[in-house]
Amino acid sequence: GPHVVQALEKRAVASASDFKPQEIANLMWAFARMDLRATSALVRALERRAVEKSSDFLPQELAILLWSLERMGFVASKPLVTAVGSHAV
Repeated sequence: GPHVVQALEKRAVASASDFKPQEIANLMWAFARMDLRATSALVRALERRAVEKSSDFLPQELAILLWSLERMGFVASKPLVTAVGSHAV
């Protein structure tokens, strides 16, 4: 239920600095696919981590992340868009 989602979000925000690109993409995809809207705190924490790790993302992971943000009604931050653009093939 909602308490599980809230606990997951709280834990993910606290540990966002440890996330790998695939984990970021997978978590955002899961929220979007289940029609859940992640909190702004979670999205921004994972976006910051995605910017830090942007050179390690596979194109599919970047696509999933951007799709997920759009699906949940978020606009990708300027630093994320810049990082994605700089690593586009």
